[in-house]
Amino acid sequence: MKRYLINEMKCYLALVPDASEEEISDLKEWVAAGNSPYANPWYIADERGTELPFIEARRVIFILAEDVYPAPKTAAARGLNRTLAARGTAPSPLI
Repeated sequence: MKRYLINEMKCYLALVPDASEEEISDLKEWVAAGNSPYANPWYIADERGTELPFIEARRVIFILAEDVYPAPKTAAARGLNRTLAARGTAPSPLI
């Protein structure tokens, strides 16, 4: 099964040539845990209800996180917010 998922990941990465090193690293962790690169842990789907692939969904999460959690002034804080949002552990906004 793992060999199948690794081959699936290689095929998927060929379709996403602009993937960053961080995106690839997160994808490898996701696949190593036994998940398909064509699925995502946030269950984000497109307008037809089809689940988005991992990197595409991860990018959506970052876009949404930037809308919910305004960008801090320092680069280090921006990176922390992105990491927390990607893991689904960013603090809830005060309303």
